[in-house]
Amino acid sequence: PRRLEQTPGASRWAIPIDALTIAVLAGYAKYATIAPPWEWDFWSIWGLKGRLFWAAHSIDWKFLLDREHDFAHLDYPLLLPLTFDVTAVVGGGWNDRWLGFLYVAFACSTLLVIRGLTEEEHGPIAGAVTTLAVTGCCCSGWVGLGEGPMLAYSSCALLLIRRSLRLNDRISPLGAVLLSFAALTKNEGLSLLIATLIGVTLSSKTRIRESALLVPIAITTALLLVRRLLHLQASDFHLAGLRNTMADLPGFLRTMTSVNPPHPILWIMFGSALVIGGAAFFERERLLITTIVLHLLACIAAYSLSALELGWHVRNSWPRVSSQIEPLIGFVVASFLLRYFPGQRSGPSGESESSIDVVFRGTCVAPDS
Repeated sequence: PRRLEQTPGASRWAIPIDALTIAVLAGYAKYATIAPPWEWDFWSIWGLKGRLFWAAHSIDWKFLLDREHDFAHLDYPLLLPLTFDVTAVVGGGWNDRWLGFLYVAFACSTLLVIRGLTEEEHGPIAGAVTTLAVTGCCCSGWVGLGEGPMLAYSSCALLLIRRSLRLNDRISPLGAVLLSFAALTKNEGLSLLIATLIGVTLSSKTRIRESALLVPIAITTALLLVRRLLHLQASDFHLAGLRNTMADLPGFLRTMTSVNPPHPILWIMFGSALVIGGAAFFERERLLITTIVLHLLACIAAYSLSALELGWHVRNSWPRVSSQIEPLIGFVVASFLLRYFPGQRSGPSGESESSIDVVFRGTCVAPDS
């Protein structure tokens, strides 16, 4: 993103904050690479497909079309297993020992986008503080699963599209491509795409017709068509689950509220920001708020169709699913809080800085009005 001019003092204060962020990322890198991915879903779904595709030197359609392999969730999109195979191509063979570095890269890319966009709007100190605050949300604890790339693709896509709307530019082609990647990574990416299109429409009715958005729409349509033709349908969801849910709706709501997301305080702050900020804040963050709320509702609706034991299903998947949008929630919360540090002002040297930068510049002199 285009960066605003910075005062030397503000940039100097941002350095130690950025150093803390780098230290947290170093700790995450240690965690993510301490051993090969250990999650059961990596062994039975994501990593298994990646290794089979590597051995077959292509997508192993024979494996995917065999209903005896339903345990591997044959309907899941294939971008992540193919990403694992890219590392195998580069390394000259399959080796899952260091796949954790991919998840460090996903976290770093998300944080860099958040850092740049927040600095562009509010200055370097605000960018550094916001990035440090959301670092935990961007470092997925489920190494080897789809959550890491899903949160990276979706967060970067939405933030880049938001920037396009804010600057009244054309929809970011990179944001549109990343939105496609989210849909090709996990099934939740499909609901995220629909929620994003609705959010863009509500933000600007003319933008939905821009050619950039045709890319994720076309790719997602092709994905759904292939799944339909090959009968690769989800096995965890069925209309019978909806009947069970409607028969015990209070029990369904109790189950959904019994499991917390990874960072519950962040969600409380998000709800508080919506209430306190009111219509003016919603107008400013219409795209992100609309997308987050609609995506959450779609995920909850999916649980109402669960063919599995609901309590087990929610306990084992809701923390992961909810983690995918936490970077966006963190960005919205930061946007709300930064309202109390008014936008860009002219510093003593005539360069752009925000009032939070003035505070950290180590002076008690207020900027000239």
